[in-house]
Amino acid sequence: MSSRTLGALLASVALVVAAAAPGSASPGMAQVRAGVGQESCPQEVVGPDGGWYKVEDLTSVTETVAVPEGYDVDALCYKAATIVRYGADFVVNGDGTVTVTSTVVNKRGLPQAISHVSLHLVAAGTGLTPNECVSQPAGPITPSSAGWQLYGAAEFVEGGLSISSQDFVAGGISAITDFSLQDALNLGFEADTTSVEGVQTVEIVLTTPEGDLHYNRIADNFYSWDPLLPPNPGVGYPYVGTLQDALDTAGNLAVTSVTFVFSTDSFNGVVLTSLSFNCREFTFDTNVSEPS
Repeated sequence: MSSRTLGALLASVALVVAAAAPGSASPGMAQVRAGVGQESCPQEVVGPDGGWYKVEDLTSVTETVAVPEGYDVDALCYKAATIVRYGADFVVNGDGTVTVTSTVVNKRGLPQAISHVSLHLVAAGTGLTPNECVSQPAGPITPSSAGWQLYGAAEFVEGGLSISSQDFVAGGISAITDFSLQDALNLGFEADTTSVEGVQTVEIVLTTPEGDLHYNRIADNFYSWDPLLPPNPGVGYPYVGTLQDALDTAGNLAVTSVTFVFSTDSFNGVVLTSLSFNCREFTFDTNVSEPS
């Protein structure tokens, strides 16, 4: 083979290699993206409890991304050039967005633009916590006390409130109130239910504009038929949780009334001697005059 022929063959091979090299596409040929086959930030199907939510096609060094409604952000990942950064610092804005700035630099020391961001979402909380319980004075409740109402088979007796029930027809007493969920503390009552036979319900019900919260003294938590608490993954009541759960789910709702409820399947009765809520303990007596 002549040197001229060999030179022509090598030149042809060089042209083919050059045409196939990434980043050297000729006009009309799609250029290969640098990110193909490289690591990227995670993406998931976001459920009620959250997950990784990805926002793509970003082009700036500093990006502001909208947070889906109902979620907070507790972690962030972004990619700039070929670098993936987890645990990046970000700013939570007051308009439902977060802002992150790339700290990735190229060989010239210039910052690299962000190509995509993944937000780790968690179910939004309210930032509210129960207030500290400060004891307040409370006078004895009598038949003439304003804002209190008996219902069912209930009557004042000496030293307390007698309540009877049969066939789950409830009886008890209700009070009009003006405190909020943050002050729904010190919930309790004194009543002898040890001699009650059969199935019974003994509870305190907090009524709010959005629904009722039923307090279970034994479990020291609440249940509800309304979405004021997290969904119950097990059997039983649809929503179950603590006071903190109620604040996180529903916010600092007004408590417009508090009700003591007693009901049984067979005829039984109890005597309620005290009822506590909002850091106040109320007693019941027919022989005590109204406090001045």
